[in-house]
Amino acid sequence: MTSSHPILQLYANRQTIRHYKPAPLAEGDLERILKAGQRAPSGGLGQIYSAVRITDSSLRRQLMALSGNQQHICDAAEFMIFCLDVHRTQRLIEHRGGDYDAGPRIAVHYGTMDVLLLACNIATAAEALGYGTCFIGGLLNHLDTFARELQLPAGVLPVVGLTIGVPKETPPAPLKPRLPRELVFHENAYHEPTPDDLDAAYESMGDAWYESLMRYFGPGGVFAQREEVWGRALAQQGFEPASS
Repeated sequence: MTSSHPILQLYANRQTIRHYKPAPLAEGDLERILKAGQRAPSGGLGQIYSAVRITDSSLRRQLMALSGNQQHICDAAEFMIFCLDVHRTQRLIEHRGGDYDAGPRIAVHYGTMDVLLLACNIATAAEALGYGTCFIGGLLNHLDTFARELQLPAGVLPVVGLTIGVPKETPPAPLKPRLPRELVFHENAYHEPTPDDLDAAYESMGDAWYESLMRYFGPGGVFAQREEVWGRALAQQGFEPASS
């Protein structure tokens, strides 16, 4: 494999796309994209995921509002919600007379892993066909409400959304920076970052990155605000572990 291989070129230049033309996917492309998605690896071949495709425009507007009013949710040709799904797994086992006995903690671990592998395959396939994609994490603002609006039974939990569409013709934006590779990839054991390593991270990402980290990970930040919602959704959808 050479550095000019198409998939490497795709990843080298990929960007999140939030501006779409009002155009559908070409005929047959959605089927190709979904087929590629289902070839993702899966723990135990359980395939403990489901995706809800949102085609109702009024429902899209409602979900857009719940996700922080991200307009591309309505503008994109496709909007899907990827869900962890052990409800179907339980039904399949019980259909043959077996007993389902996967605890909620392990179900969340393997289910989330399966969902993200599926979603990444789908995004990569869509981008390989020339479409733009954007993952939607804003559904965590009201995750429990999302589950109710999508009529998800116990054992099914929304994880992430994805928009897919025909990109608007806009000047390409600069690629967003990434951390130094040696700070991300470790060998044989975890390497605790030194102060010089941390300085190198900010040099690579830019000093303004600190403000972004604080906005998401600092006191009262986005992730702290979503913690309670996440807990409510876990309990509502049957993933809250029993007290030990």
